Amino acid sequence: MEWYFGAGLVALAILTLLAMRMPLGFVFGVVGAAGIVITTGRFSVLTAVAQSLHDMLSDFVLITVPLFVLMAELLSAGEFIPELYTSFEKLAGRLRGSLSIATIVASAMFAAVCGSSYVTAASLGKMTLPEMLDRAYKKELASGSVAAGGSLGILIPPSLAFVIYGYMSGASIAALFIAGIIPGFILAGLFVVSIIVWTKLSPAIAGTGYRVSWGEKFRSLIKIIPVALLAVFLLAIIYLGMSTPAEAAALGCLFSVLLCLFYRKLKWKMLIEGVRRTVATSGFLLLLMGTAKILGFMMAKAGIMYGLQGILTALPKSIFVLVLYFTVAFMGLFLEGTSIIVLTTPIFAPAVSAVGLDLVWYGVVLVLFIEIALLTPPVGMNCYIVAEIGKSFGIKLEDVFRGVMPFLIALAIAVVLVTLLPNLALWLPSTMR
Repeated sequence: MEWYFGAGLVALAILTLLAMRMPLGFVFGVVGAAGIVITTGRFSVLTAVAQSLHDMLSDFVLITVPLFVLMAELLSAGEFIPELYTSFEKLAGRLRGSLSIATIVASAMFAAVCGSSYVTAASLGKMTLPEMLDRAYKKELASGSVAAGGSLGILIPPSLAFVIYGYMSGASIAALFIAGIIPGFILAGLFVVSIIVWTKLSPAIAGTGYRVSWGEKFRSLIKIIPVALLAVFLLAIIYLGMSTPAEAAALGCLFSVLLCLFYRKLKWKMLIEGVRRTVATSGFLLLLMGTAKILGFMMAKAGIMYGLQGILTALPKSIFVLVLYFTVAFMGLFLEGTSIIVLTTPIFAPAVSAVGLDLVWYGVVLVLFIEIALLTPPVGMNCYIVAEIGKSFGIKLEDVFRGVMPFLIALAIAVVLVTLLPNLALWLPSTMR
């Protein structure tokens, strides 16, 4: 059977199981295992697959995932985010839309110690939504800024998306972390510009801030120094080659616990709940990675992967890039971001290398498209999270989807900039030791 018939059958099987509401992690595993048995004609080969899966999940690099998740959970439960938000709101002063701007900047800062867009959006939304609505902000701007700010969690390092992509593609996770810094802060700046332009064109969308003395601004900045220092410390030791991302994650967890102890915010209930959520989140991510490995092994065995790569590498470079962009953007309409990474990377990463493109650059672009997927219907997860949090305040899902439109334009601009100016992503990694 030709590889393209096999590819069609695999796609049909995946869609059928998804339509039956089977969780995606199990879908990958069932289709992959069944395909291996059909292709080889032997059940015994599954023993080798299980051993390979065990070896993958035993890899020390993957400890980075639960450690960064735990760090984010500790800082979120320790209520360090309200101080970030309050401080940046005072800095924005009387500027119209200052609360939304503060939400974006606080999201960017929290993203530097978080790694998860969902945690960022949920943590900021619980605090910022009621305050913005109380200050006569329209639901669209309030919910849209929270959803967009949350998406920064997977671009500004440390990023779980970069860990997963780097592990599956072979690209340096440390280089990916450093590559996300400049595009991440450019995107945060574009989000702020979007709010300023929106409030200029439609002043009724948001209220003005209030005047704050420079002394009060300075005092509020002092409160965020611990989190800022933690973010700078983690990036610095990775950039200088003093530690691997996994070691930096372990240090980040340790310092997060010490911060909670120092500020008397650490409680047993909080710690146990944080560990529980860490296990749930990490288990989901590692299940996806493991079963995607089974699916990838099957597609390689059946020749599907090499057939797809052959077609891609035969395309002109510009067409190849457009095909990548269109494919990932299309998948983003229907799949969650991690699923897109684990499904496409085994196919696209070798093709990216074969045509002479940089895997680190592609990783940054891929994460930008994952951010777009987080904000676009019908599966924009950040929008669903914000709508759920804002339900008690009268915010509906359609309000959130309308509110993210200006931020999607900003994301599109960021994709164009990183595509035309790849050094935005590659310059900092090139200077690493």
